[in-house]
Amino acid sequence: MILKVSAIFSDYDGTLIPAQVGNSMTNTIRDELEKELWNVAYNIPVCIISSKDYNFLKDKVRFSKILSCILGIEIIGKMETKENRHSSNDAKSTQNSNIRNCMLLVDKTTLAKNSTSLKQIHQQICTNYRDLNIELKYTLSENKILCGITMDGRKMSDWNMFSNYKKKIVDDIVSFKKEHHITEEELVVQTYRNHPFIDLYACPCSKAMAYDGIANMLQLTTDDNVLYLGDSENDNPAFKKADISIGVRSDNRIKTALECKHYIEYENLALFLNRLTNNNFDFNEDLLNFDNELRN
Repeated sequence: MILKVSAIFSDYDGTLIPAQVGNSMTNTIRDELEKELWNVAYNIPVCIISSKDYNFLKDKVRFSKILSCILGIEIIGKMETKENRHSSNDAKSTQNSNIRNCMLLVDKTTLAKNSTSLKQIHQQICTNYRDLNIELKYTLSENKILCGITMDGRKMSDWNMFSNYKKKIVDDIVSFKKEHHITEEELVVQTYRNHPFIDLYACPCSKAMAYDGIANMLQLTTDDNVLYLGDSENDNPAFKKADISIGVRSDNRIKTALECKHYIEYENLALFLNRLTNNNFDFNEDLLNFDNELRN
């Protein structure tokens, strides 16, 4: 079956960047893959749906027409051009000038209130888990509200060691919520089967919410086909909504069951996007067949 792709929605960490390096501020998308993403973006919208915040993503995914950040809590429309594709440090002072729309997809008052609890638990986490990388996620709009925390163990030589932390961290969060009379809707925990990190959010959020927000901003209709790329459990809500769902495998330590129809190895992603572009964005399963490719 052939489907005309109208837009590509993609996760970032673990999908466009290998899972083992995705949380580094210095690592960016490989040149070959970024080139193909720009080529796609010149023809159809490429949009990012990520648990990262805008500050983390802004210089890494400049080909993206719309960013949905912090698991759908915030959505940011951008207007990038060919002229600023290769701009670098000289453009940093105007790096937000291309933003054309920025909005929260959750209630601002509730988010600001719950952010106070998030700040309190962040202090406790930093005290108890000094060997983990703690990532704070802030909104771009509404005075930079803290609305997400990631406790990341990817720097550990053995990812299985993180399993020893996972239960204790979750138990600590549950105890904190009970002690401070915090409901499930105020602080939401996201755990993962194989990925060595835990996310904590100041309100309920999901990539389904992010998906719908982007689709509305793009004014997509039922006649438009969206291709979604992802690698983890938090991508499953978006996989369910997409017309074409492709799971990306970038690390053999991750064996998560994804609710997608197709799979692709990370090393083949750039070639797949090249094929899709050259095929006028008509998707068929043959584009994912790499068995006969010659390797250098």
